[in-house]
Amino acid sequence: MRKNIFSKFLAIISVLTLMPAGIMAKDLYCYYTNSSKTLTFYYDDSRSTRTSQLSTYPNDRIYDISGTNGWNAVRSKVEQIRFDDSFWDARIAGLGGFFRDCTNLRSISGFDNFNGDKSTDWSYLFYNCSSLESIDLSDFRSGSATNWSHMFDGCTSLQKIIGLDGVFTANATNMSYMFNNCLSLTNLDLSNFNTDKVTNMSNMFANCQEIKDMDLSTFNTAKVTDMSCMFNSCASVNRLDLSNFNTSNVTKMTAMFSGCSQMIHINVTSFDMRKVKDITFMFASCPNLIAIYSNCDWTDYLPQEVDCGEIFMNDTKLVGGHYSAYEDTWGLEQCHPDCGTHRPGAFTPRDGLIFNGHLLTADNAQSFAKSGTVTFDPDDF
Repeated sequence: MRKNIFSKFLAIISVLTLMPAGIMAKDLYCYYTNSSKTLTFYYDDSRSTRTSQLSTYPNDRIYDISGTNGWNAVRSKVEQIRFDDSFWDARIAGLGGFFRDCTNLRSISGFDNFNGDKSTDWSYLFYNCSSLESIDLSDFRSGSATNWSHMFDGCTSLQKIIGLDGVFTANATNMSYMFNNCLSLTNLDLSNFNTDKVTNMSNMFANCQEIKDMDLSTFNTAKVTDMSCMFNSCASVNRLDLSNFNTSNVTKMTAMFSGCSQMIHINVTSFDMRKVKDITFMFASCPNLIAIYSNCDWTDYLPQEVDCGEIFMNDTKLVGGHYSAYEDTWGLEQCHPDCGTHRPGAFTPRDGLIFNGHLLTADNAQSFAKSGTVTFDPDDF
């Protein structure tokens, strides 16, 4: 008898700990209106009133919100999501995947009532919302969330993210696949992104095929260990300046820039390769890549057991420093700045530029001029 009472007591405690903060009489639920394909979220004491209306609207439904599974039956049907004012007090902790697989979702209103102060997980939040064209995060309350992986992954129609510059990311540790497969996204304002604690950036921007420029000058990558496929298939980006990147703890750079078909210049002059274990296909399939700016010989720093096959595969325009001719499958032996015809390398020294297939430096610039004076700024590609 005592054991049964104790078991019931534990059951009650378990239920209470799962309930959101606030008045116990309130219910956490959503109301699906079939006629408008709208899902409205509530946290109030009016559920019974809305339930009584269902006989009038037989195709409408009320769903409990238990984790993120309560309304799975209508995920693929919802076209609009609305948050009632009452939802501000919900304070749900587990919000990962909240909107995932809403493949017909086109708009979200009342997002300022979506309070994430207690959330620790934003992973898969908009995953596979393939019809969503824009999202306004100006009032987004991100709380202390650490997991941001796959947040917009699969948002293939997403063209703009408003208010991204104001999103609080100071506690983020995982941003892998965050913008993966955002095929239509044309711009990202990451100027205020705090990446101080991030350890995983693999596939972060993979397949962002319409973005032409990325300013990552404020990124702190000191704790990152995985950058594999980070910019894979960013087909429209033509220049990347990563000279501020700290890669001292990175172990994976597999296919990091592979498939960047419009890339012309990449600046990796700050890269520390001493802990890297895999650079397979790192610069592969960049057919317009002319120069990779580097200030060191990677062969001196890479661990002996590093996996490094096909690093520059299909990079038919890459000239290094002296327009050297390379085979299609260059390997680790070319991972150094070009030191002349007797030791051709795939990298261009940071103090020089490529001019008509030759290394242009401050010392020899004038010799290439037909008339007038030639000057250039090494800090500007």
